[in-house]
Amino acid sequence: MFKILFVLIFSFSATAYSPKDLDVTSYEYNRYVKPQLKSIIQDYKTLIFILNPELKVLKESFSLKKKLSKLEYSLKDKCFITKENKCLKKIEEVSILLRKLKKSCYNKIDFSKVKNLTIDEKLKAQNKLTSFYQEITKTEIEIDTFLMEVKLLAPKFINSKEIKHQMSNIVTFFDLFILQSSDNRFQDDLTTYWSSFVKPIERNVLIRNNKQYFLSNINDLNIRWNALNIRLTKRNLLIPKQAKTLLNIMHNRWNNILKVTLITNGRK
Repeated sequence: MFKILFVLIFSFSATAYSPKDLDVTSYEYNRYVKPQLKSIIQDYKTLIFILNPELKVLKESFSLKKKLSKLEYSLKDKCFITKENKCLKKIEEVSILLRKLKKSCYNKIDFSKVKNLTIDEKLKAQNKLTSFYQEITKTEIEIDTFLMEVKLLAPKFINSKEIKHQMSNIVTFFDLFILQSSDNRFQDDLTTYWSSFVKPIERNVLIRNNKQYFLSNINDLNIRWNALNIRLTKRNLLIPKQAKTLLNIMHNRWNNILKVTLITNGRK
């Protein structure tokens, strides 16, 4: 194990990129980098389903979770009450979205049929799902109370920071539940990849459109992606051929991103 980690760290550190190696225009970033990153994140969801067919029933839940993330970012921490009441409408939309998300997950998975999980792991996954439901219910109650107070007190501005915080928690609960329910042979690798690649890319690049975050963290992102690829394809693990094909596609996508982002001989 130590030898594998040493080889991984050495090989990745040997190809570390400094700011002088990077040169991507806004056009290239928006036209090539972001779309490829978006596809890689979409591929992650597909990879989860390939490795864990039992989770395919939650396909709609992934889409709803994505909408919740975008809505959380678009909602301001504080906003003034206007005739249009756009802020209140967004909060009401959050409430509707939460009900849909809870319904989309309810009793969809039969953990007795999930493979490659021990009894203890199945119980933990079920408990994580229960916590997810409880978190949504808690937030629904808080939103209902919040909206009632706003209508009764008619304030000039509202503070929605706590609601945004709860929305972020629910998104994280969902992702952790998915990982907790995944094949135990891949849980650690997928969890590391999710926390250090998928989640920050979704939040900082795809939703917040933070180009600088991508450039500042390109070395770490490169390590995280290659670590997952090597761990899933180079170990003696029996993974579906479809998963290997998808990982190859993801690898090509990432290499294309590097080609656009890095200064190479004969370019720029």
